[in-house]
Amino acid sequence: MVTDPIADLLTRIKNGGLARKPVIRIPYSVFKEDILKVLADQGFIASYAVEADGKKKNLSVWLKYRPNSTRSVIQAVEIKSRASQRIYVTQQDLKRLIRGRQKIGILSTSQGVISHRDALRKRVGGELLAVIW
Repeated sequence: MVTDPIADLLTRIKNGGLARKPVIRIPYSVFKEDILKVLADQGFIASYAVEADGKKKNLSVWLKYRPNSTRSVIQAVEIKSRASQRIYVTQQDLKRLIRGRQKIGILSTSQGVISHRDALRKRVGGELLAVIW
């Protein structure tokens, strides 16, 4: 049993890219689907789909690679918030915690799971789940 499903999701995506796999499959949850939606919107994965196999649901994630290269778009994943230590940030904290154009922060807010850019635009804070670049 996985104790941290978010870290498991992001690690599977990163390792799938390192292994140059075109598609990876992950057990389904609504929260994971919300995170994948943010990653797809920001251009870190090509796409994803929900597949039902009897009673079980899985998420199929098509990974994205750099043009004319076999390197994945996702270079690194830094898990910030864990079950044992939650990291909450305000709008002002986001500007100093996530610097760089290629970096994207994933936040769980009162308005759903959104990127740090959307959080700055909407002027909300929340739980900082991970930083990806």
